[in-house]
Amino acid sequence: MTNNRVVGKESYKLKQLEKDALENLNKSLNKSQNDDVKDDGKSVSKVNEQLNEITKKLEAINNTKPQISDDLKNAKSNILQCLKDNKGKPLNCWEEAEAFKKLVDKL
Repeated sequence: MTNNRVVGKESYKLKQLEKDALENLNKSLNKSQNDDVKDDGKSVSKVNEQLNEITKKLEAINNTKPQISDDLKNAKSNILQCLKDNKGKPLNCWEEAEAFKKLVDKL
């Protein structure tokens, strides 16, 4: 009979330890979930509003970029073509470069 009592006591202790461990685990999980879900004051509508403001600012920046004229595009392509034709001799393209500079200065 004493063996049964010892086994019973040990079984009870193990059940208590298991119960305590489960409670601690649940507390830890709940705490970590609550930490992850903390409300930082940003709702979906606030975030959408901020995104709309940023989009408007980006569009305004995009609209203020200078428009490249066809003459400037042609001058750029003339320089590139000259540099390709005169590999290793970039000084041969100074006329094209000067024409490009003049067009850029007009902007």
